[in-house]
Amino acid sequence: MNITISKQLTLREWRRVLGLTQSQVAEKVGVHINTWKKYERYPATIRIGTLVDICEAFGISITEVKLFDSKGVPWTEGDIKDEYREIDNQGAESDNQRPAD
Repeated sequence: MNITISKQLTLREWRRVLGLTQSQVAEKVGVHINTWKKYERYPATIRIGTLVDICEAFGISITEVKLFDSKGVPWTEGDIKDEYREIDNQGAESDNQRPAD
């Protein structure tokens, strides 16, 4: 399904636009229904990797999702890029700490 939306939508709004139930999305993303409900109510609890999986399941870009921090302040595209950068740096640090084969 290819949907063009000119503004960001919350996860709940995307789910409704796509005509999916919470149970369907939870199954598609591979999380428990209660976890999905929490994601819709408190999107700041979503790990960035999980958010990527959700966007892939919805067929949308991460920049098309309206996200909020724990204080309810909307994330910007720069915030998302910073989060990715931090995860990449953590992955590189853990790779450097692994013993050689």
